[in-house]
Amino acid sequence: MEGYNISIIGKSGVGKSSLLNYLFGINKAAVGVGKPVTLKGFHLEQGEISGHKVNIYDSWGLEAGKERTWLNEFEEFQKDKQREKDVKQWLHTVVYCISGEGKRIEDYEINTIKAIQQEKLKPVIVITKGDSRGAKEFSEEVNRILGVKSILVNNVEKTKGFAALKSVEKPFGKKALIKQIKRSTAESLADRITFLMDSKTLEKRKALKKRLINTLAYELEKKSFLGHVSKEDLDIVQNSLNKTVKSENQIFSEELARITTEAEKFYKNTIVNTVEVDLAADLKYSLHLEEQKENEAETVFGKIAVNAAMMALLPVSIIPAVIMFILDGFAPTFKNKIPMYSVKDVIQEFKDQLSSEKRDWKNLNLKLLLPIS
Repeated sequence: MEGYNISIIGKSGVGKSSLLNYLFGINKAAVGVGKPVTLKGFHLEQGEISGHKVNIYDSWGLEAGKERTWLNEFEEFQKDKQREKDVKQWLHTVVYCISGEGKRIEDYEINTIKAIQQEKLKPVIVITKGDSRGAKEFSEEVNRILGVKSILVNNVEKTKGFAALKSVEKPFGKKALIKQIKRSTAESLADRITFLMDSKTLEKRKALKKRLINTLAYELEKKSFLGHVSKEDLDIVQNSLNKTVKSENQIFSEELARITTEAEKFYKNTIVNTVEVDLAADLKYSLHLEEQKENEAETVFGKIAVNAAMMALLPVSIIPAVIMFILDGFAPTFKNKIPMYSVKDVIQEFKDQLSSEKRDWKNLNLKLLLPIS
């Protein structure tokens, strides 16, 4: 499905439907006052910004005592989206609505927002009915509690006062909200690509280790004589396993590069065009590696691509290192003066050494530094 995917959530009666009408030009028939009007689940609505398609997933309103049910549904919805390999199918942004009239954010709302953040999404916090008395002060309080900047929005033109004191309150907040939605999406996109790299690395590394162990066992059993093999046999198998590691690393690197390229293309062709305001020049990266100079600047996706190219499922040196460890650690038996090694012992030690091999990929975590404007 083409377009930009947004989920809009919040308590019942905070004005989600009205916000959709204002922001995306979606004519929601059911706009209620303080009552649930959206059926349970996440319902697709389609609108446009600047002629570009936007897919909005409108959810039923959060209610006290039902937050766990709602969160379970969101987690399942999010997992379905996250399973997609195509970045265009991901959930790109979450807009969380809080009423400026209520002047209160519930504990379960705070917990819900934190749960969303754990999904590598950066929710955009909107204070609806932003023309309400005290809404600005409430917005500042929300900023303090959540540690993120909220956006005040008033989507309805209102006439206040009467006679000479009459004034018209124009709608406001649309441009700031769209800009914040794009900023949030850029941050979430980079974080989720990094998260995807981490999870794919762990998954494929585990599969590669299993393949190497099975290949070693198969090859040694073929070459064994009375359950033993020579160093020459081990060298031949080692070369074969080395080629497998190099080949799988190359395939994996190309797969990550493809994901990054598609993400950058999606960002440039969909997000930037959709929201009109191009923040590409503002996007900076900071990769926390000891070798890197502080505050070095590049494009986010350019750096992720470089990072992906450097990633490996296993270091190419691991097979020689493990084989060397085995040869140094085991006392061989001799057959016609040729040192021979127990196939059973070699396989078990290889399995133990390979399984204990751990690398910390957390230092490759990317963080976007976006200036607040």
